[in-house]
Amino acid sequence: MAWQGQPHSTNQYADREPVVRPLHFGRRSALHQQYIENWRLVKRARFNAADRHERLERITTVAFAVAGIFGFVVPYFLLVLQDDIPKQAARVIEFTAYLSGALSLVLGLVERGSNHQERARRFHECGLQVNKLQRDLEASSLQSDEQLRPYLTAYDHALRHCGHNHAKIDEELAKCSDRVRWKVVGRLSLQIYGSYVAVWVLPTIIMLLLFALLPSQPPS
Repeated sequence: MAWQGQPHSTNQYADREPVVRPLHFGRRSALHQQYIENWRLVKRARFNAADRHERLERITTVAFAVAGIFGFVVPYFLLVLQDDIPKQAARVIEFTAYLSGALSLVLGLVERGSNHQERARRFHECGLQVNKLQRDLEASSLQSDEQLRPYLTAYDHALRHCGHNHAKIDEELAKCSDRVRWKVVGRLSLQIYGSYVAVWVLPTIIMLLLFALLPSQPPS
């Protein structure tokens, strides 16, 4: 017996609209997850760079203070105590003070020209923006990788607004595990404070050598 009118489909789901499930309800796409992980790393590196520049700004201020102490305070006390300090010893101390003060002042001026305070502010703001983008991307429900474009545009804008790239050691510190973290922190501290320590310690060593070369005072 033939059916009259339009034939009836044997598939009960044929008339339903296809359901497109967002990627978020299953597993994220590989590209989606890759951007989340990369931005998490960039966020940490940016905050590390901000901290590094803040420390450079602080040690620069200390360098100016040390230059003032070596250049003015030490000679003043030598002048006050000139009757109690042997003349040759006073000259050695004064030479060491002027040398340390001059080197500390020059190093401080060079580092101050790098504008560490402004760079620290820019890196910190960039880290906050990347952190927000990373969290928004983690909470997003994307139906296709094409929907990543607005996040990528905002990310590129944040990097351009920062205007500086973080250093390699900032990224190493962001990547390293707790087992080797102390090594990276040690290299970072040496990179920040090494020049200042050399400027303050080497003249002192020279002073001690000069004292050793001074002729002994004859007994009175």
